[in-house]
Amino acid sequence: MRLFSTSSRWLPLCLVLLGVLAACESPTCLVRGRIAVVLENGQTFKPGQAAVWLVEAGAAEKHLNTLKAELQSSRRRLDTEITRAREDYETVRSDRRNLNYQGAALAESVKLAEESGNQTAAANARAELEKSDQERSRLSNKELSLEKALSELETQRSEMAARLFLEPWPGVLARTTTDADGGFSLAAPSRVKMIVVAVCSRKIEDGSESWQWFVLVTPTNSSLLLLNNENLFSK
Repeated sequence: MRLFSTSSRWLPLCLVLLGVLAACESPTCLVRGRIAVVLENGQTFKPGQAAVWLVEAGAAEKHLNTLKAELQSSRRRLDTEITRAREDYETVRSDRRNLNYQGAALAESVKLAEESGNQTAAANARAELEKSDQERSRLSNKELSLEKALSELETQRSEMAARLFLEPWPGVLARTTTDADGGFSLAAPSRVKMIVVAVCSRKIEDGSESWQWFVLVTPTNSSLLLLNNENLFSK
């Protein structure tokens, strides 16, 4: 009877300890974070609706190696195309400028021939000037077309990492998008090595710019993971 009475006094404390242990062994924890990028003008960009994933570390690292290989291969191909397009653009631009000078000279020839009364020379000069103008117009259109193609290739190159990061990742444990202030919160399994993968972008005058993160995290309910310029994915 005495033994039972002594044990009863310890029962509430045992229950409390069991509750603490149960909390420590909780199957999930919270990963909280915020995306904040400092732009070239010094302003801070906190994107809304940016994609954020929690990915099992082993699967994430393997997939990242595949992405890096694909990124390098695609960039080499695009660099070759960009170089070729830039050379074509510069050639056409130079030819078009030369025709500008030629056109000015032919126009002066027409004027001088007309002033001297040499109608045959004036007619010949006008015919040459017309041909020069047509060729200059063709080259101008080609120059604009090449300039647009070159811009598109350079945009493809700058956005390639973002597009690859947005493709499905294996081993995804949770996913979400950021709120209007760049914040996010994800429930994650406890005691699992995991990676936060995030992608955001914004429109700028001549296209867009994007940022990616690949950051190892430890789930906790207290600390805030800040994704910024310091821990960007090295492209």
